[in-house]
Amino acid sequence: MMNSIPKQVLIALASGLLAAPSLFGQGAPPGRALTPDEVSATHPALSPDGERVLYRVEKGRGKAQLAILDLASGQSTTLPFMERRMAASAWMGNGHIVRVEAFAGERHIFLTDTAGQAVPLGGQRDAVGEYPAASPDGQCLAYAAQRETRIVDVTGSVKARVPAEPELLVPIGWHPDGRLALASGRGDTYIVAAEGGKASLLVKKQGEVYGYFIGGRFSPDGRSLALLSDDMQQGSAFTASVWLSSAQGENPRQLLPETWSPRWVGNDRLAVVCRERDLERLALLSLEGKIVDRLAPCDAFDYCPATRTLVYAVRLDTNGDGLVSKKDVSRLYLLRL
Repeated sequence: MMNSIPKQVLIALASGLLAAPSLFGQGAPPGRALTPDEVSATHPALSPDGERVLYRVEKGRGKAQLAILDLASGQSTTLPFMERRMAASAWMGNGHIVRVEAFAGERHIFLTDTAGQAVPLGGQRDAVGEYPAASPDGQCLAYAAQRETRIVDVTGSVKARVPAEPELLVPIGWHPDGRLALASGRGDTYIVAAEGGKASLLVKKQGEVYGYFIGGRFSPDGRSLALLSDDMQQGSAFTASVWLSSAQGENPRQLLPETWSPRWVGNDRLAVVCRERDLERLALLSLEGKIVDRLAPCDAFDYCPATRTLVYAVRLDTNGDGLVSKKDVSRLYLLRL
């Protein structure tokens, strides 16, 4: 059943973990540098209070470690485990960290504290599943298991289950009232109560090429839904676009092509990664589909509404060859809006 979910869903639903090599070359990116030149840091995730950054340290040959940066002291702590293939990482409200690793073709979800000690999930130390989505308050975690979507609390106890009807649904975002939005492998978006049960159709896919929805985030006031559409055509590179609908799924419309990783900045703007002339940039997007500010070159980012802080990752021309590739170091930078 898990294999029925399109592979590109994983890429995009890592919810901000989507990273493409930037062509940014000379000149320092804006904001405060958080990581040194000798460390290649990617996939930042801000804690709910905005005081710490969880990020991935690349070790080469497909391996990486997670590290936590305290923004006040500037001190980084590397967690005591090596990851072979990270699909996602996120924070829970009590400071626990969610991470996903691949073992023998299966993805396992771990809930650990900041010292790396595992917390049982549903009675076991890890759960077979993927696509973790932490609730806005950090008190619940939803993830797709083999035959259902599960919702667990900060202790790892199962609170609710969503059966795979009509097919397996993967979590993509939480409404402020506690309901959970889910994506199907057919491009439709569903919603379910916090208590679980059968999910209801929220937004139907708009077409075979555009409007094939694989992600979404509700606005802080709960009135709007920013949707991520997979616009990949046969044989082409990954491309996506951000759409907007009401929280009830009404009147979905495309805001801007070649954009992804939407994060709400208040209720009237979205922070996104956009592609312009082969450059990936962090930008602010209005609800009319206009770019109102181009902030920085960017591969991946996260935003904390509590502190109005953006942390983004970008690869720099550290080799001095005038080009940027995955061989170059990725650094983290902080911007305050």
